[in-house]
Amino acid sequence: LNNFSPEILAKIFENDDAFNWIVMEKASSIDNSEFEENTGLNFEKFVDYLAYIKRKIDPKKYMNIGNKIDCQIKETMINSEFVNKLVTFIKFNDIDITDLYKINTYGLVIRNEEKKLVLVDYGMTNEVGLKRMAFQTF
Repeated sequence: LNNFSPEILAKIFENDDAFNWIVMEKASSIDNSEFEENTGLNFEKFVDYLAYIKRKIDPKKYMNIGNKIDCQIKETMINSEFVNKLVTFIKFNDIDITDLYKINTYGLVIRNEEKKLVLVDYGMTNEVGLKRMAFQTF
């Protein structure tokens, strides 16, 4: 993974070469209300915005779906520091955005004695998937 927006990612301390396991920063699970408390964003509207971004990134694949989103939701998301860092992370890494639609993808860590919302499941990139396939034995 590229190092764009690493502050929104749970830190990985160790992993095996095929990414079958990792040792990462401890994060507590959150629910939709804790997501909103820590970002100021409604989780369902956040997921709608991610779907909008996904269609924008690959318009040919989603031609028949349309790419409209409520202007107020769009403005709220564009003005969110967390969303901007997440979108930067998505753009510079081969991440399947649909992995980010689930609340259990996010968690809270303690950094510098403050709670910080982070991604705890970055999704599987094509690069990681290929490495895992290369290490599998049949």
